[in-house]
Amino acid sequence: MAGVVVAGAGQAGFQVAASLRTDGYEGSITLIGDEPWLPYQRPPLSKAFMTGKQDIEATTLRPETFYPDHHIDLLVGERVVAIDRAQCTVTLASGAAISFESLVLATGACNRLLPIKGESVICDPVTRRSPSQHGCRTRKMSW
Repeated sequence: MAGVVVAGAGQAGFQVAASLRTDGYEGSITLIGDEPWLPYQRPPLSKAFMTGKQDIEATTLRPETFYPDHHIDLLVGERVVAIDRAQCTVTLASGAAISFESLVLATGACNRLLPIKGESVICDPVTRRSPSQHGCRTRKMSW
C-alpha cells in the first residue's frame, strides 16, 4: 500500500513522520535517511556534546522502539537517488523502489566548507554524529 515517503531523516523529516502518525494518519509512513543511525538533533553536537555535557545517545530524537511502535518504517543508511513522479516511486541507492502516494522532501542542506588552512587540525569541519566527533570532543580546543 502506497503511503507517505519522507526523504530525509533529520529533525524536519522525523517531525513530519511523527506528526502524521500522532495526528491520526493511518497509511504507511516510510522515513529514509542516508546516515547509518537513528534520527538525531544536530545543535547539541556543536554545543552540549562537544563540551562533554551530553552523551551522543542523548541526541537521538526518539528511541529505536518509537518507530515500530508508531508504525513508521525507518530506513537508515539509505539514499534516495531517483524520484519518478509519474510512477510515484523513489529509487534508493541499494536499487530498491518504494511507492508513494505523497512524497515529502526533507533533505536539509549541505554545509559549504571554506578553504581555511589548518581547519582540519582542530576538528572534523562538518559536525555530524560520526565516530570522528568522539575523538574531537576529547581534544583541548585552543584558538
